[in-house]
Amino acid sequence: MNYNKLSSIFRVNKILLFLVFFLPLKELYSQGDECSTSLQLTSLSNYCSAGATFTNVLSTQSPFSNATCWSSSVAKDVWFKFTSIGTDVLFSVNGYGYGANTLKRPNLAIYQGDCSTTINEMSCFSNVSTDNSTVYKGGLIIGTTYILRVTTETAFCGTFDICINNYTPAFEPASDCFGAAYLCDKSPVSVSVLNGSGTIQEGNIPGTCFDIAAESNSSWFKWTCKTSGNLTMDIVGANPSDDIDWILFEMTGGIDDCSTLVSLRCDISSCTNDLGTMTTGMMSTDTDITEPAGCTFPSLYNSYTQDVNLIANHSYALFVNNFSTSSAFTLNWGGTSQFKGPVADFTKDSIVLCNAEQFIFDGSSSSDYTNLNWSFSGLSSPTSAIGPGPHTVDFNFPGTYSIVLTANDASSCSSSKNITVIVPLVGGPEIDEVSTIEPICETKGTITLNLATGGVSPYLYSLNGIDFYTSNVFDSLTGGVYSLVIKDANGCLADSVIYLNPLLNFMKIDLVSIIDPICNIKGIVKVETFEGGIAPYSFTINGVDFYNSNVFNNISAGTYFLSVKDFNGCLADTIIHVNTASLNEVPIIPNCFTPNNDKINDEWYIESDCVEEFNCTILNRWGEIVKTMTTIEDRWNGLYKNDLLSDGVYTYVIDIKFYNSPSSKISGFITLLK
Repeated sequence: MNYNKLSSIFRVNKILLFLVFFLPLKELYSQGDECSTSLQLTSLSNYCSAGATFTNVLSTQSPFSNATCWSSSVAKDVWFKFTSIGTDVLFSVNGYGYGANTLKRPNLAIYQGDCSTTINEMSCFSNVSTDNSTVYKGGLIIGTTYILRVTTETAFCGTFDICINNYTPAFEPASDCFGAAYLCDKSPVSVSVLNGSGTIQEGNIPGTCFDIAAESNSSWFKWTCKTSGNLTMDIVGANPSDDIDWILFEMTGGIDDCSTLVSLRCDISSCTNDLGTMTTGMMSTDTDITEPAGCTFPSLYNSYTQDVNLIANHSYALFVNNFSTSSAFTLNWGGTSQFKGPVADFTKDSIVLCNAEQFIFDGSSSSDYTNLNWSFSGLSSPTSAIGPGPHTVDFNFPGTYSIVLTANDASSCSSSKNITVIVPLVGGPEIDEVSTIEPICETKGTITLNLATGGVSPYLYSLNGIDFYTSNVFDSLTGGVYSLVIKDANGCLADSVIYLNPLLNFMKIDLVSIIDPICNIKGIVKVETFEGGIAPYSFTINGVDFYNSNVFNNISAGTYFLSVKDFNGCLADTIIHVNTASLNEVPIIPNCFTPNNDKINDEWYIESDCVEEFNCTILNRWGEIVKTMTTIEDRWNGLYKNDLLSDGVYTYVIDIKFYNSPSSKISGFITLLK
């Protein structure tokens, strides 16, 4: 066992609780000196503040009379309040002897009512001997606000920390297995008071580490695993010095059979961690299966055992015995396994309706239930509903509404989810005037919200509904569609869709066709397609002279800077290359042909490019002209005066002139073979 590692875990967890849950409160609030200024507690599920967070040193006497169980000498009270998320609450105060706390003999009370008129006492605890106090109250109404009061005698004023767990238990656990509380999920469970050892000494089961100990103040819990996985556990006494022992069993005969209990983990150690507490349980970093009585080897034992792997649809029982006293404790669960029970769920976590209006609630994401019940408090209509819904609820009046969904199953398990719906007294904001500067060419656009009315200032502004800023001006914008959103101090929103023309600052040449120059024929460049901009358009191929036509003729070979300009003067451009066509200025002159009508080499002709002037004379061996050709496209089929000449050798004489070149004479021989 790594005792130092365990201590570090406790220390880090305590620091994280302070940083995550309490620092925001301490920066913004202090505990209330009067009922009307009670500090609102928002972390209610097994929450503990850091040490010496609160003080009653400078508090004054409240105009409300002392709680019924207090002595007349207590006078220095401070106040807290919470909106209930469960039916039971366990509230503890730790004073002198616990960390840096200095308060002594804390007295506690729980109230319900209106601080401006009347508050009614619901539970009370008087302390005349210790510096740790706990008060419990059941039967709370979810969504209702309750008031907590902490006081002491003037001489005992000082700093203190608090712990609160507001939860809904299946039912109060008995001291015997047959009366075990059925756990429906892994929510923290607080036990307000222990009632002895029961009628059966079940904790003294042979083969467990508890068989040498005496059951004194015990509680039993049982559950069925829904999802396989590991289980970790912390058992935290309301008095940090309580010595709490426990055994975890598998109920091999089923959830209702207490005669076939198999011990999985057992811990009756009285070792403490470096925080000086007796917190016990199971953790994944430990290796012990059991820890024996006492604390003979504090370097080996720390009141924790190894976690356990639960199996789906198997049932388990937990026996907890407070060896020190009958005072309360809280169970906290961890790990990946899940307990079988109903789940009440709907998608919303909080709602602000900025104008009295309807809202649709849908509990179809709830699971493992036999029935679902909705409660819509306040002046809503309706005030209740049955089943997953969807249910349409009217909120016609400003105020705060508590919405509670409760899921029940056949095992009498229940779970609930509650949220708050706020309808502000003042409606939401409205966007009245917006001005825009369109993005043009390289100049970016701007959106300015000039005037907004309604709602509660200060306002925040956004262009996407996610990132909000204090400035009402958004600049450096390109063309597109924007959602301009304003949010007031109540979180109410108003939006407006703003359009900046993307064509004003976007132009692009997509396709250019090029016909290269050849011989004496100049090239042609044409802008076939382009995007963006505002008509009319003009075009240039030299960056200087713009024309309405998108076609450029008489283009020589070279590199050109082609541009399109729109009505606003925005430009799209591209670089093009006009090439000189590949030419053949060396004539191709065959030396024979076979005019026999087999469609192969039946004609004699000359091939050449860029011929400006051409004349070809063909003579027989007697010098008689048998064929004259005056263009490069002419051909000879071997006929003379419509008769096919006989086989033989003929002479050709060619006068040819190419563009941009002088004339030349070419002669040679042709063999005619039929």
